[in-house]
Amino acid sequence: MILGKKIIYLEIIALTAQLFYSSCTIRTNENSCPDNLALTNSGFEDGELKGWVDLGNSGISRDAHSGWKALMISDGDGGVQRFFHCTPGDNFTLTLYLKKEGNPSWAGFGIDFENLMGETLAENAFAPEITGECRQYSITRQAPDSTIRVEIWIYQQGESGSLFADDICFTLQEIK
Repeated sequence: MILGKKIIYLEIIALTAQLFYSSCTIRTNENSCPDNLALTNSGFEDGELKGWVDLGNSGISRDAHSGWKALMISDGDGGVQRFFHCTPGDNFTLTLYLKKEGNPSWAGFGIDFENLMGETLAENAFAPEITGECRQYSITRQAPDSTIRVEIWIYQQGESGSLFADDICFTLQEIK
């Protein structure tokens, strides 16, 4: 996904039928996500980035969709990522709440698939029109042949602005 702090755009899809959003509803409890692939700390309520790989400029904010805390990426290029093992043909859905402040030059999220050699087989980068209002975004992708690992990530570029993420849900629908 990131090579020399630059995102390789193999597929960027704006807000289309493949990317859905809905208005944010403020709740006071932690998001529940039933089949969340052991995605601990999906709401960042522990006040740390525990379980996430920090790609730079990531921290915790009190500007949350639910609960008291959320991920905040600010002051330049940066983000977070997580990896999971998978099987070719598995269908994954990533759902999260996003909002931004200021004007980052690029902000988005994605699902990438890698083979045994660590080579990217498919990169799915999504750069929706993220506003100052909290909105839910969701994408579903299928692991291509030879996939052994899937990566989810949230990233922003640019010196101006911040990206906030909360209540992240990553689910798997296994092939039978």
